[in-house]
Amino acid sequence: MADIAGAVALAGLEILSARTVTHGEIATTLWEVTREGVDAERVASRLRQVLSGDTDLASRLSFDASKDEVQARVRVLGDNSQTATLLEVRAHDRRGLVWSVARAIADQKCEIRSAHLSTYGPEARDVFYVVDAYGNRLDDEAASSLKEAVALGLR
Repeated sequence: MADIAGAVALAGLEILSARTVTHGEIATTLWEVTREGVDAERVASRLRQVLSGDTDLASRLSFDASKDEVQARVRVLGDNSQTATLLEVRAHDRRGLVWSVARAIADQKCEIRSAHLSTYGPEARDVFYVVDAYGNRLDDEAASSLKEAVALGLR
């Protein structure tokens, strides 16, 4: 998901919403972007560059959070799911935001089972259903560590 979000951002598109669901090794995803008439080949080209490792997303998608209108907030949504840990991210919507969050989740050795991304004016309101490498809900310590890692990446 991080790579797709990065490729979409590099193609000059803003993500309005995205829905991703994973079952085993298969993921299905639907992305709504800001423009109609998107050049599919341009997006595919960016995606190929990212997936091949030819693009350094960290340097291309860096940002300065001090200028954000909306202060970033990250929280774990308690017991809302028996099978996954829900991580809510509310932040100023900007290029590379979804990539930054998804990358932090992957760096913590967690997986996104499902993601529900929405934008309201300048604010992104995203919820990620996160599981560990075995497909289980995170324990309290791992959830807290994930929350801190994501929040650190948004500063």
